[in-house]
Amino acid sequence: MASPSSGRATFSFGTNAKKTARGMRSPPYNRSMARGWESKSVEGQVEDSQTKGRGKDGVPLTPEQNEARRRREVLLLSRARVQGDLQSSRDQRYRDQLSRALADIEAQIAALERSM
Repeated sequence: MASPSSGRATFSFGTNAKKTARGMRSPPYNRSMARGWESKSVEGQVEDSQTKGRGKDGVPLTPEQNEARRRREVLLLSRARVQGDLQSSRDQRYRDQLSRALADIEAQIAALERSM
């Protein structure tokens, strides 16, 4: 709404609004957003942290089992990266090197799964 005396626009956003550097008020952050999405995210994170150190049956894992699980996750990520590089590579020598690396990673994953 425009003020008739000054010809400048003024805005009203309520008492919870913050003033900007120019003295104008901005709407409160997330005023119209529904509440609850943050609490659901936090709830999921708490649940993940509680089940992270447990096996499929809910029994706590030993430090060795946790290390094996972490190592497997690292190997799976490495395999995915190498596979992506292999698909995008055009140089035959580099492709050969990546193929050897992929075979080595897959052998490590197989050995790890046998020991788990």
